[in-house]
Amino acid sequence: MNIKRFIGMVVAGLIFTVVYEMGVHQYLLTSMYEETSHLWRTPEEMEAFCMLGMGSRLILVAVLAFIFTRNFEGKGIGEGVRFGMYLGLYTGVGQAATYVYMPISMELAAAWLATTVLYTVVIGAVFALIYKND
Repeated sequence: MNIKRFIGMVVAGLIFTVVYEMGVHQYLLTSMYEETSHLWRTPEEMEAFCMLGMGSRLILVAVLAFIFTRNFEGKGIGEGVRFGMYLGLYTGVGQAATYVYMPISMELAAAWLATTVLYTVVIGAVFALIYKND
């Protein structure tokens, strides 16, 4: 494994993750979350757990980057997009399936699926661009 590129993947992936999640959850889906506000922590409570959330994102990105490096074939950005698509469908369907046991709208479940797939496709492409063959 190329450690310098792995670290680059983790740093770029973490920055992308934080910016993407902020855009999705604090702006794009805000009105859907307001419809089910009784399910979520208050903004003050969420802020108190900010560092825990950041730590979990760091671990998530590092694990994703590690899995990518273990399966890297050097086939370019398409390899990263495929990696992201497979991962996104797997995790996105799991998130959307919370509709079964949580009183959320079908629109929110579908939005979670779509935004998860988009996130993983982009992060897969980023990983492929950074962890490329020379």
